[in-house]
Amino acid sequence: MSKVSVIIPIYNGERYLKDCLDSVLSQTLRDIEVLCINDGSTDNSLTILDKYKEIDNRIKIINQDNMGVAVARNKAMAMANSEFICFMDADDLYPSNDTLEILYKHAIKQGAKICGGSMRQFDERGSWENFEGVYKKYSFNEFKWIDFKDYQFNYGYQRFIFNRKMLIDNEIFFPLYKRYQDPPFFTEAMLQAKRFYAIPVVTYCYRLGHQSNPLDWSIDKFTDMIRGWLENLEISSREGLAELHYLVLNQVEDNYTAEALVKNLEDDEVQSLLIKLNASIDIDLLREVAPTEYESENYILRVFHDNIAVVKSLQNQLIEYNALQDKLHDIEFRYNEMENSVSFRCGRMITYIPRLIRNGIRCYRDNGFAKSMNIIYTRIERIFK
Repeated sequence: MSKVSVIIPIYNGERYLKDCLDSVLSQTLRDIEVLCINDGSTDNSLTILDKYKEIDNRIKIINQDNMGVAVARNKAMAMANSEFICFMDADDLYPSNDTLEILYKHAIKQGAKICGGSMRQFDERGSWENFEGVYKKYSFNEFKWIDFKDYQFNYGYQRFIFNRKMLIDNEIFFPLYKRYQDPPFFTEAMLQAKRFYAIPVVTYCYRLGHQSNPLDWSIDKFTDMIRGWLENLEISSREGLAELHYLVLNQVEDNYTAEALVKNLEDDEVQSLLIKLNASIDIDLLREVAPTEYESENYILRVFHDNIAVVKSLQNQLIEYNALQDKLHDIEFRYNEMENSVSFRCGRMITYIPRLIRNGIRCYRDNGFAKSMNIIYTRIERIFK
């Protein structure tokens, strides 16, 4: 059994893969296994892996079709033969050669199920270790035990090593989302351990600048992002974690996701998930963190919160309306007769919602997201007065 398994999913990662592997294989903690999951790469990633495996037999290559990082990590977790597990992305690095040794030494000394340090972000311009606002929790400034209920942060899981037996015995794996699969995993692992040991040392270097733009995501990636938000909101509400609940909504509010929300608002599945997401928002819990901030409609979905029953009713009407579309061509000759009928006016009301959304997108381009959503909400509310 190895001391630590380093799990690296790889999909078309040839550009930075050598740097990543050099960083891992140069660790002074020699008793490690490096599980590299080739997730259906079409570039030279597999060739690079094969060459490194010839040099260092600690590398194990797992090939699979392109199934995503969650499947890749879960498969490697099940195969790992070690005391601890950690996760590395194929374009990232360890900050020093003794990173894993330091983490492992303190985990063993303290009897910790989870042990971690600080984050460093970098790109071609330089590196950053100072974070502001809620993201200050990327860093630790002293050696100490921290209860997760005092920490309540769900980003940067790569900075930590996790006791493998704890994860496997409690079936803590990555949910099969194409986006935002790591915060729910990280949160569940922390809740299981209850506390972790923090060290005031940078333990992970995260490369910036290569992430895809959410506006370019497929609808599957976007809906999986919403599912990830939903899961973490439900977890934080269930556990009474007000700061985490607030943090997730801050993540939803990020500018890049707000624009993507507007772009995808017309999709039926997105609408359904947004209603579920909104229903999972615990306003009373949020007010423990920001007593006045959530008196106003100043975050995404808030405009629907007080009238969620109306939105659900409209969604049901939209479903019925779509089912009736196939029958309309058989009764076109009755159009003039129906034009002044109650049924026709109801139909216009039903179609009012998608028309509002389309108009809202145009309004968003001119007025911004928050103002546009308030306009849409006001018009929806006006229908029912």
